[in-house]
Amino acid sequence: MTSGGPFTPIVGRDDDQRLARDLLAPGRMLTLVGAAGAGKTRLALAVAMAETDALVIDLATVSDPRGLLPAVADAAGLGDGGARPLLEIVGDYLHDRAPLLVLDNLEHLVDAADDVSALIGRSGRTRVLGTSRTPLRIPGERLVPVEPLAVPDVEGPLDPDPMGRIAAVALFVERVRDRDPSFALSAQNALVVAEICVALDGLPLALELAAAHVRGYGLDDVLARADGRLELFGTPRGVVPRHRSLGAALDWSLDLLDPSTRGVFADLSVFPGGCDARAAEAVSGRGAVRGLGELVDHSLLRAVSVGTGMRYAMLATVRESAVDLLEQSGRRRVVDEAYRDWAETVATEVGRAFGTTDEAFRLDRAEAEHTNLRRALDAAPTADPRALRTATELAWFWDVRGHLVEGCAHLERLLDTPVAEPALEAAARDALGRLILARGDHDAGARQLRAAVALCQKVGDDVAAGWSLASLALGSVWAGHAPAALPLAEDAVRLIGSVSGRVRGRTLCALAVALGLSGRTAESDVAFDKSLDVFPTDGGDWVRGRTLQLRGWVAYQAGDLSSAHALAERARVLLDGIGDRRVVADCLDVLGLVAVRHEPAAAPARFAAANGLRAAAGIRRQPYLEQEIRATVLPEAGAAGLTPREAQVARLITEGMTNAAIGRRLGISERTAERHAENIRAKLGVGSRTQIAAWVAGRADTHDLPARGGGFPG
Repeated sequence: MTSGGPFTPIVGRDDDQRLARDLLAPGRMLTLVGAAGAGKTRLALAVAMAETDALVIDLATVSDPRGLLPAVADAAGLGDGGARPLLEIVGDYLHDRAPLLVLDNLEHLVDAADDVSALIGRSGRTRVLGTSRTPLRIPGERLVPVEPLAVPDVEGPLDPDPMGRIAAVALFVERVRDRDPSFALSAQNALVVAEICVALDGLPLALELAAAHVRGYGLDDVLARADGRLELFGTPRGVVPRHRSLGAALDWSLDLLDPSTRGVFADLSVFPGGCDARAAEAVSGRGAVRGLGELVDHSLLRAVSVGTGMRYAMLATVRESAVDLLEQSGRRRVVDEAYRDWAETVATEVGRAFGTTDEAFRLDRAEAEHTNLRRALDAAPTADPRALRTATELAWFWDVRGHLVEGCAHLERLLDTPVAEPALEAAARDALGRLILARGDHDAGARQLRAAVALCQKVGDDVAAGWSLASLALGSVWAGHAPAALPLAEDAVRLIGSVSGRVRGRTLCALAVALGLSGRTAESDVAFDKSLDVFPTDGGDWVRGRTLQLRGWVAYQAGDLSSAHALAERARVLLDGIGDRRVVADCLDVLGLVAVRHEPAAAPARFAAANGLRAAAGIRRQPYLEQEIRATVLPEAGAAGLTPREAQVARLITEGMTNAAIGRRLGISERTAERHAENIRAKLGVGSRTQIAAWVAGRADTHDLPARGGGFPG
C-alpha cells in the first residue's frame, strides 16, 4: 500500500467499513463524506489496509485541480509520461494492476471531477474510494455519510461496562490508554468521560486531541477545556497541519466556500436547534436556500427530514466556528434582530392556529423550533415587546406539550418589567394565568386572570375580557368550585356579544360546563353543540378533544357513565394524536372512574397511566378530579380491607422494593413481607406486584396510604 497508514487502530467503525467494502465496485466511485474531524481519512485507510494492493494518495497539499493526475502518477512511480497523455498512462496502469485507488481529501479539488471520472472510465477494473466534505457528483458516484461516533446519554445509567462499548467512549478511552496504560473507565469517572464525549459531538478528531492531554491535565480539566472545542489544547506532534485543531480543520472547509455562502454559514449560527429553509431565509435573506445546499455538500450542515419538513443542523463544534465568523462579520446585531422577528412570527402562527385545521402542524413546528425559540426569549431584552408577544403566543403550545414550568418562567420574567402596552400586558397575564391554572395553583392563576380582565376593561376590549372570564370560569371548575363558574361564564358570554370564532367557541364551552354541573343538562347540551360547531370537523383536534373531555366530565357527574366513557375515549384519541401531554391524563382519570363502577380490574392501569403523564409534565391532578377519586376510589380501597401494615407494604411495593428490602425497611422478615404481599393481591383481586403498584398509583395521592397505623382516609 502506497502512502501512509493510520498510526493507531480505528475504533467504532465496523459497520461503516463493511458498508464501504460492500459498495466498492469496479469502474465506480465511492465517496466517504462527512464533517471536519469525523474520521473519513481513518476509515478510508482502514478499508485500504484490508486490501492486498491499494494505492493511497493524500491530496491535501495539491492546491490546483490540474494537479490530481500528476499526484496519482507520482504515487504510482510513473513520472510525467512525456508526450503521452497522463490520463492514458495512469488509466492503463490502474487497469493492468486493478488496485484500490484511495483519493483522500478531495473537497478542494471538486473541479477535478471530470479527470476522476475519465480515470475511472479508462481504468475500468479499478475501484476508487474518495474522502471529501462534499460529493464530487460524477456519474455513478456512491456516497457513504461518515457520521460522528455514538455518544452516551448523560441523563441515563452510566454503567462502565456497557458504556465502554459506545463508540465515542471506546475511542476516547483507548486513546487515553495509549499514553496512560493504567487508565480505566470506572463508576467514579464515567460521568465526566460521558460529558467529554457529548461536549465534543463524538467527533473522532476532537476526542483524540482531548485524550492526548488527559495524562497531563486530568479528566476534569479536559472537560472544562472541551467547551473551547476549536482549539482544545496544544498540538500533538506528528499531526498534519489541517488536523492540529478543529479550528484549522474548519478553516480548511470554509476556505472552499464563496463569500455569500460563508455569510449564510455565519448567520445560521444563531439557531442552536437547527433550522428549516424558511428560518434560514428569515435571518440571512433569499440567498440562504442556495447556501444551504452548498453547506450540506461541504458537510458543514446536516440535512435531516422530520415531520415538518427538512431541517438543517450544525454540530456544536462546527457552530462554534460559525459564531466566531458572525462576530467577525459585523452583522451580529442585524442577524439577532432578524432572529427575534422570526421567533415572533413562528409564535404568532402557533397562537393563531388554536382551533384551526393547521394546529397540529404548527404545534409540531413549535416543538421542532423550541430550542431556538427558547434562545430568542432568553437573549431578548426584557423591555423588547417582541419577546413578550412571542411568549404570550407560545402559551398554548407550552400548555399542550407540557412545558408549563418553562412557559410560566418566561412570562413571569418578562412581566417583571413595566409593559407600555396595556392590551399586550392583558394578553400576557391571561396567558400566564392559564398556564398557572394548568399547573394546579388556582389562586395565583386567578389573580393573573383578574388582572387581565381589569386591563381589558381599562382599554375597552370586552372580547378579550370575556376570554379571560371564560378562563376564570373553567379555573373554578378545575379547582373544585363549580358553583362559582356559572356567573363568570354568563358574564363572559355577555361581554363577547356576537363575536364568532375561537373566542365564542371557548366561552360557550365554559358556559356549557358550568350549566351542566349546575344540573341544567339540556341547556348544557345546547351550549356544547354550539361550541363544537365553531371548530372545523377536519381539524382543531386539541380544542375538540378538550371540549369533549369536559363534556364527558359533565356526563359522568350526571350519572350517564356510558356517554362519559365514549366522550372521554374520543377526547383521548384526538388529544393523543396531536401530542397533548396534559389533558390526556384527565381523560384517563374519567375513564378510570367509569371503570371503577363497570370494570374494576381496568381502573388501576388507567389511573397509573394518568399519573405517569402528569409526572412527566411536572403537574398535579386537578382538584375536581382528585375530589371525585377520593370519594369513589378510596371507599373501594377501604372495602378491600387492607390492614395498616398491608397499606405500608403496598406503598413500598410501588417504590419497586423487593420483599427483602421491605423487610429491612419495616423490621420484619422477608417471609412476613412476602405474606403481606400475598394478602394484598388477594384482597385487591390482582395477580402481580405490578398491578398492586398500579392500584396505588390510582390514588389521588399515594401518600394517603398510611405509613404507620390508621386506615384509609374517606
